[in-house]
Amino acid sequence: MQNPNQIYRIKSLGPHLVLVYNDHPLADPETLAISFLQKILNKQHLESMQFLGNRVRLNKFNNLSEPELHYLIGRYQKRYDSLSSIFISVDEKKFKKKRLTMTGQHETGCCFEHHCEIIRGSWQMELYSHEGEWLVVSVDMEGVDF
Repeated sequence: MQNPNQIYRIKSLGPHLVLVYNDHPLADPETLAISFLQKILNKQHLESMQFLGNRVRLNKFNNLSEPELHYLIGRYQKRYDSLSSIFISVDEKKFKKKRLTMTGQHETGCCFEHHCEIIRGSWQMELYSHEGEWLVVSVDMEGVDF
């Protein structure tokens, strides 16, 4: 059986070289969006983010580099003893030129030492098609304070 993490090509993304793996989920933008949101909302470490555009917007934070995005997500995740994505839906997709905007709903359980709360809200993610790949360029998540 072939190693699913085997690199099958190296591509150029602006000034950066990006390693692309066989299990790269970018062919399906809905899978990419849900996977990205689940990792944030399940307090999972976001390893390599080769699916990001050069600069990303996250809620009110504009023009973020990958290290800045990691910092904001990590800071959010550390506020809670545990985070658990209960539900993520994709309700609508709009494609215009090379941009795809998806919207949906999320429910997340956020637990502190002595109590938990559920955050519900809508989300929106914009992706850009570049050389046959989908790249995340903006993410808005209602109820999530990065």
